[in-house]
Formats: sequence, C-alpha cells, structure tokens
Amino acid sequence: MRIGEATEIVSDLASQQWGLLTSAQAKEAGVPAFMLSRLVDHGVLVRVRHGVYATSATPFGTVLEVRAQWLALDPKVMAADRGDTGLHGAVVSHETAAELHGIGDLPSEAITFTTPSRRQTKQPEVRFHTATVDPGEIADLDGLPVTTAARTVLDLARAGHEPGHLTDLMADAVSRRLTTKDDLAAALSEVAEIFGAAGNTESAMKARLDELLVEEESSEEQLTRVVQQAMAPIQRQLQELFAQIAPQLQLPEITQLAAAQLPIVDLSTAASSAVQDVLDKGAEERAQMISDIITPALHAGAFHLPENAPREHPREDATSKELDAADDKDNDA
Repeated sequence: MRIGEATEIVSDLASQQWGLLTSAQAKEAGVPAFMLSRLVDHGVLVRVRHGVYATSATPFGTVLEVRAQWLALDPKVMAADRGDTGLHGAVVSHETAAELHGIGDLPSEAITFTTPSRRQTKQPEVRFHTATVDPGEIADLDGLPVTTAARTVLDLARAGHEPGHLTDLMADAVSRRLTTKDDLAAALSEVAEIFGAAGNTESAMKARLDELLVEEESSEEQLTRVVQQAMAPIQRQLQELFAQIAPQLQLPEITQLAAAQLPIVDLSTAASSAVQDVLDKGAEERAQMISDIITPALHAGAFHLPENAPREHPREDATSKELDAADDKDNDA
C-alpha cells in the first residue's frame, strides 16, 4: 500500500468522527499498523493515545482527549454506529461532563464514564462508574453522549461533592439554559436535603432552588425596564401638553382619547447603543442616565400644530375689527 492511498483512507475515516480514528478501524479499512507509523512519521497523523490517532490538522484539547478515550472503549466500531447512548450505554459523566458543558469549576482528575455494567481499565486517566442512565438523561454533544446538566449534578451529589460547589454548577447551568429549576428539582429530589431542603421531595427541592438560584434579569429585560422608567416623565409631559392643546385642534372626542394613548417610542441606533452601554451601571443611576440620552425636556413650542389649526381663542369682548384681523392672521399662517 502506498502512502497516498493510506492517507486517503485514514482521512476519510477521521472525517467521520471529529478528525480521529483508531488503529482497529484503520485495519478494518485495509491500512496495517506499520503504515500508521509511517503516516505519523510523514506528519499525516498524530498519535493521541495508544491505538487512537488524529489527523495533523485536528485541534487538540480536552474535548478531543475525551472523544479519543470514548472511541477506544470499542476501537473497531465507528462513532456513528454506536447508537444514541454510545457503546453499551457508556456515557461521559461526572466532572468530565461538567467540564464539557462548561459549568462549574470542579477539578477533573480523570476522564469519567458511566456504564450500566461494571468495567475496568488499565488507563490511569480513565475512570468508570456503574449506573443506569436513561435516554432522557443523555445529551448529544456533537455525537458524543454526555449526561445532561441535571443528571451531572445528581451524579456529583451522589459522589459527595460539596453543596456549595454544586450550587455554583447549577447556577451556571440555568443561566446558560442547559436546564431549568424544574428539571433540577425533579432530578435532585432524592438528594434534596443535601442542599438544605426541608425534605427529599421534588417540591421541597424546588422551593430550595428558588432560594439558592435567584435569576437575574437578562440584558433585554433590563433594557426594557430601564427605558420604561426613563420614558415615564416624557410620557406625562406629552399627556399634559396634549390636554392643553386638544381643545384648539377641535378633534372628535374618540380621536382625542386615542391620541392620549401615546405610542411606543422607538430608539435610534445611537440611542439604543448608548442605553446598552449604561446597563452595567448601578440600578439607581440607570434611569437618569438613559433619560439624559433619550428624553429631552419638552416645552410648549416643541409641539407644532397643524397649519389649519387656530392659534388661540379670540377674546369674548373682541371687536369685529379685531376678529377680522385674527382671521387674516390665521389665513396668512
């Protein structure tokens, strides 16, 4: 077999599973072990661990290491052929799952898997837990089966991690929308008392989560609330101004009522950007700062009347000559 042919075969295999392949998969495709060594020498492949290789263009990192160990659990089977729950139900779990989800800050001494039956390994960097993981407790991270955030917290609680660390992990998971407090309450009901709940029930855990995880407003919610606060003074000014000039406009009563319900004010791009810039300021400062940006004070002259609207009511004691002069002034306007 030539280098070019072997390169094409291993590249095709690796393209199907994150840039990785096993020596067993290569052998099944007709590439012998000695050829893999030559491909490493030529810079085509990089050895990740015993029996697992990556193409030289594949970025290295924690995720790649986990994927390599997962492939090594059954080196002959391609990732796509292992089913939704992986090899014999082998699922990435515990600290490794938390790291892949990007939640919490727990140290991970080994790559951890959970399998339904007992399993051992000579690899010191791999650890197995024996337990059943339901399909609904598995998240698919780009083809890699990983316990969901809620199941991950449960596994770590069962393993004896400090409640304070797990609370931080749960807060991260909720804020990143990986789970909800309801899902956490259902998953953690059996260990609720560990977190200080009144009992090991779902309702008690939900009540405790409401105490532990106080949800902050999103940026969009903050923007809406602060703009509403800032617009309140100008809305009152407009209502007062309209009440003063409405009689001069001689609008039907229903039109006046509709006009009094002021429309929503759309912010310009510049104003929206300025509002966003001050969202990180203290809550007491926000309304005033945004008010300074988008709500200049109104005065009577700021509201322009229609051209055909009378400018003022004539005095009751006005003479006919004065009335004619007022009419001429309005006509000129």
